[in-house]
Amino acid sequence: MKLRNVFLSAAVFLGFAGMAHAATAEADALKTVNDFLQDITRRDKAAMLASAVPHMEILSARKSAEGGLRRLTIEQLVDLIAAQPPGKMVQTLHNPIVHVDNDLAVVWSPYTWTLDGHFSHCASESFNLLKLNGKWVMVSVVDTARDDEKTCSG
Repeated sequence: MKLRNVFLSAAVFLGFAGMAHAATAEADALKTVNDFLQDITRRDKAAMLASAVPHMEILSARKSAEGGLRRLTIEQLVDLIAAQPPGKMVQTLHNPIVHVDNDLAVVWSPYTWTLDGHFSHCASESFNLLKLNGKWVMVSVVDTARDDEKTCSG
């Protein structure tokens, strides 16, 4: 009976340890995304580029008058952000969902984008990350940008 209790205790402990490791991996992947969004607000080109693999692709299916699918590399996005007129750009994630399997993570979330506190656009966005050399980096981003605030889910 005592041996059975030892095995049960060990199984419970190892189960909690595994859950704690998964929670840490999820938090670390989400932190990479949140840090990137803060780097956008600061317009920190070097930090934005450090959060992603070179030539990472960003796809945006924009629901607006322009319509269509827009493709940018991380380098193009960074240059576009740096060229924006002065003003505080903030992207706020709403209830992000994070899934991690070993060295692959997906962060999905609705978001809103504001400029100087005023609504600019909203979307749902998916960040795909890989853990390379012990660090989470973004490898692709896809979003569904919309200009109509009434269509936002956040």
